[in-house]
Parts: sequence; structure tokens; C-alpha cells
Amino acid sequence: MKPYLLLAGLLLCAGAPALAQTAPSEAEAKKKIEQTLRYYLDGGTNRDQAMVTKAFRPEASMIFVREGVFTVMPIKDYLANIKPGPKIERTTRVVNIDVVGQAAQARVESEGADYRMVDFMNLLEVDGEWKIVNKIFYRLPKTTATAGK
Repeated sequence: MKPYLLLAGLLLCAGAPALAQTAPSEAEAKKKIEQTLRYYLDGGTNRDQAMVTKAFRPEASMIFVREGVFTVMPIKDYLANIKPGPKIERTTRVVNIDVVGQAAQARVESEGADYRMVDFMNLLEVDGEWKIVNKIFYRLPKTTATAGK
């Protein structure tokens, strides 16, 4: 029985490097996710609809509460509102990214003269590409925006 266990253990160990090479590392996934988030943030800052579109799956949605009303908006409606114009004066940052397998969650923030926007993004890796599938957000007025820092 022991020779069989030893053989099974050796076979498992021999296959481990091959498995490790095919599965992307968490660091590689985070790098790709950060690029997707930059499409969203930089595209929004520059009013570049095509760039923002690269960040989202076509089926994605935005979910938010406005004036007490729960709202689900298809991402295509959000994208349609991005019109060319002068660059938006704001700072943006990726606060954190949490990855498990092909699913991830990220927090990103943008801050303008009178607001701070906090976005929580859910992302999935499909066909080797990380895309935002869901966005929820909250907009804080500047008086509140700096209080929580």
C-alpha cells in the first residue's frame, strides 16, 4: 500500500508546477483588474465613452438610491450619458481590489470640487478579460466627503 501512496504523491507533486503555470496569479489578476478600473476612471475623467465602455460587460448595471428611490440602470443608459467635453477636474484612485478565482470586488473613488464619489465594482473574468458586471455607488457632498478621510 505504501508504494502506491508514494507513487500517488509523486504524481501529484509532478503535476503541481503545470497547474501553477496555467492559473494566473492573484497579482496578475489585480493588474488586469486595475487596468479595467482605469478604463472606467480615466475614461470618465476625459469624457471618453469608448474607453469607459471597455470597462463594462454589455449586460452590466448600476444600482443606486437617489432621493430615497432604489434604482437599477442598464449600463448602456449610463454610457449614453457620457458626452464629449472638457476634462472633468477630479482626482481618482483605486482603493482596494479583492480577488477570488474569476470573481473580484473593487472600491474606487473620485473627488471633485464639491463631491466625493465612492464606487463598489463587482467584476468577473470571462474569456480572459476582467469586466465590471455591477456598479453600486454613493455620492457624498464635499462637506461630508472630507470628514471621513
